[in-house]
Amino acid sequence: MKNGRGNIQRNKYKKISEKIAIVITAALLVVFTFLSIIVVSLSGNETSTAVGSELTNLAHANGNQVQAILDAASKQAAAMQDYIGKTYNQGIAVISSAEDVKVKSAVYHREMSDLSIEVENYLINSMCSAVVADEVIAGFGIFFEPDKFDKDIEDYGFYINSEDAANKKVQPFAAYSDYSDKEYYKPVKETGKPFFTKPYEYQGTTMITAAYPVMNKDEFRGVIAADIDVGHFNKITTSSEDYNTLYVGILTDDFTTVYDSRFAEDIGHNLSEFLKNPEEMKKITDGAASGKAFSCTTVLEDGHKVSRFFYPINVEGTHWWAQTALDTSDLNKDIKILTAAIVAVSVLSLVAVVAIVIIVLKKALKPINGVVSAAAEIASGNLAIQVDVKSNDEIGILSRTFMEMAVNLRSIIQDMKYLLEEMSEGNFRIDTKHEEKYIGDYQEILIAMRTINRNLSETLAEINTAADQVSAGAGQMSDGAQTLSQGAAEQASSVEELTSNITEISERIKNNADNAKQASRLSEESGEEVAQSNQQMQQLMKAMEEITNTSKEIGKIIHTIDDIAFQTNILALNAAVEAARAGEAGKGFSVVADEVRNLAGKSAEAAKNTTALIESTVDAIEKGRLLADQAAGSLLEVVDTSKSVDERIRQIAKASEEESYAVTQIAAGLEQISSVVQTNSATSEESAAASEELSGQAQMLKSLVNRFKLRDSGERIAANGALSPAIEPADDYVTGGKY
Repeated sequence: MKNGRGNIQRNKYKKISEKIAIVITAALLVVFTFLSIIVVSLSGNETSTAVGSELTNLAHANGNQVQAILDAASKQAAAMQDYIGKTYNQGIAVISSAEDVKVKSAVYHREMSDLSIEVENYLINSMCSAVVADEVIAGFGIFFEPDKFDKDIEDYGFYINSEDAANKKVQPFAAYSDYSDKEYYKPVKETGKPFFTKPYEYQGTTMITAAYPVMNKDEFRGVIAADIDVGHFNKITTSSEDYNTLYVGILTDDFTTVYDSRFAEDIGHNLSEFLKNPEEMKKITDGAASGKAFSCTTVLEDGHKVSRFFYPINVEGTHWWAQTALDTSDLNKDIKILTAAIVAVSVLSLVAVVAIVIIVLKKALKPINGVVSAAAEIASGNLAIQVDVKSNDEIGILSRTFMEMAVNLRSIIQDMKYLLEEMSEGNFRIDTKHEEKYIGDYQEILIAMRTINRNLSETLAEINTAADQVSAGAGQMSDGAQTLSQGAAEQASSVEELTSNITEISERIKNNADNAKQASRLSEESGEEVAQSNQQMQQLMKAMEEITNTSKEIGKIIHTIDDIAFQTNILALNAAVEAARAGEAGKGFSVVADEVRNLAGKSAEAAKNTTALIESTVDAIEKGRLLADQAAGSLLEVVDTSKSVDERIRQIAKASEEESYAVTQIAAGLEQISSVVQTNSATSEESAAASEELSGQAQMLKSLVNRFKLRDSGERIAANGALSPAIEPADDYVTGGKY
């Protein structure tokens, strides 16, 4: 398995400096973004507030100028109202003419009372002065109810324009019916309050008429009208260098356009006519409801957004509005420019900070590249590394720690190589050379090595002991087989002798009829022979029982040998696995483990064969025992027959026949016993041969084990009393020992 530098180079990874730079950049980006948003928001709000204040102030200034214009006309009208009211209240003229002198009206050229003449003169002079003095006032006029100015003139009214005022001319106005329904007259008559008409164009001049009631003791007598030239509203501020789309306007209380600096054609039209929908107009009316300055953004019919700033103009108890308007995009351009500047500065600042951070990080973390290279070398199996870092910071400590780790690992690996090579050569009586290097978790390696050494040493020692036991058992089995063979030979001799006796008995039986006495004697001798044969048969049965027990013991020994061979095979397999884990250093030990496993297999095979032979021998012996039992039974019958020979002498003939038959059966049984004895003899010889083979295998196994330098029993026993000074594995605290 290859792992190390190659894999590290193939795998893409990010450097710490890059990661830290990314994190710092992200953090700075968030901070700068947050700060930029706050600054832009605050600056935008401040700018919007400042711009709104500026434009509202502009509307305020324009409103004040228009207010001054309207107030000027109002003051003139108010002065005329006051004069007429006081004069009518006095009822007499200040200067009276002679009785015989008839003074005529300068307007109608008809005779009037002195009081009417005085009022007329005052009005004409005042109106001429006002028109001449204020160019905004296009004309002044006064219109009375029928017979309300002078009883001699039913319809009285006149109008003075700028040309008339310059020439001191006065033009009479039309009849009452011509002006009584006019916009500048009827609303004032109905309400008794001043009224301003909507803008209208007269003789090429756009104007509005400010109408004021003429009252005397709460009685409506007429109207004073002042025509105001709207064109002179252009004296107010109508443009701005900062805002190209800015324009101003003057609106009545119902938002009819009185003056518009950019769209003259809009004069006389209501503002709602140019908005997209009633909701837009509602924004304006809702803001105007407070009667104070306000601002809003509306959408025109074409979808264009316009920001509007309104300031109230007090016109005789109502609110007209001075408007400053401009495109919303033009209003927000400063905010956009400010936002772009803040963003640009933030981005440049962020780039500069990130660049500084990256440069500082690269310089500070540059030594760590050496540590990374060293780690790659260690990962690829090269522990001969060199890291040149002279700093005393964390990176320097890390570098020196890497060097110490590499030295420790190299010492441990070399020590493990030495230990495994020695064990592969069969030397288990070894000690570590660098015990002080096995610190911390490295102790587990030392513990494992000691456990392997001890277990293998003990296992091989047990194999050696087992081989001795197998060899001894094989010798005992061989001796037993030879004893069995001798017993079989003796049994054969006894059977031959028994056969001879049976032959004699047969001859005596044939002569029994001739010589009963001789038969009786022979019967007595036959009884003695049978007793002797019975005794020999009992010995034969005892010997066969011993053979059976010996065979069972041999079977147990062989079973033990088989178990030892199985355990040896398992241990050899474990040793081969550990040798494979050790790699190249464990190849030699792997060969030894394989050889031990092969010998264990052969031992198991030999034990299996011997077990089969022993089982066959036991079966044969069992059969022989059965036959011997039958023979013993027959001999017992012969003994009984011999004892009853004397009693049954009279029936000798019949007894002779029965004895002849019994002798025939005995002869057959003896033939079977002879066959079994021969089989036992052959089996004994085979068992002896197998025992010799087993003994030879045990000797071979012992010679293989003797190749290893094992710890002797004395060392192990002594280790139980005193622990080694080396670091011991966990289970060595009980067994002791070191290497």
